[in-house]
Amino acid sequence: MGPNTMMLPSQVAFAIVDSASELNKLLGHSREYLMDNFYITTWVQTWSDTSLGFGGMAGQTICSAHTIVVESPHDLIYRVYVGGRFAYQVDRPLEAFYIAMREHTLRGKANYNPAEYERG
Repeated sequence: MGPNTMMLPSQVAFAIVDSASELNKLLGHSREYLMDNFYITTWVQTWSDTSLGFGGMAGQTICSAHTIVVESPHDLIYRVYVGGRFAYQVDRPLEAFYIAMREHTLRGKANYNPAEYERG
C-alpha cells in the first residue's frame, strides 16, 4: 500500500457514506462481503476539461477532481470513481493499471479500454 492508501474496516467505511446500503451500492457487494476489509486509494487528478474523463458536453478548461480506487483484496477487483461518480471496474488488472495508479494517470470513462488495463 502506498502513502495515500488506507485499509478501512467496514464499520469505518459506513461512516464515510450516509448508509450501509449506499456503501453496498458503491462497492457492488453484499453486506456480508463488507464485513472484511477493503482498500481505498485516492488522489487529485488533473483533467483536460470539465467532463472529468466522462466525455460529452464539457467546458474546455483544465480542472482537477479526486480519483478514488476501491480495491476488494479478496478477488482483486478495482472500482474507479472520478469526482464522486463511478467510472469503471477493472477485474483482472495488468501491470499498466498499477502503473497508471502509481503515476495518478488513470484513464477516464470515455477513453477507457479494458484491453489496456485488464487481462483478456
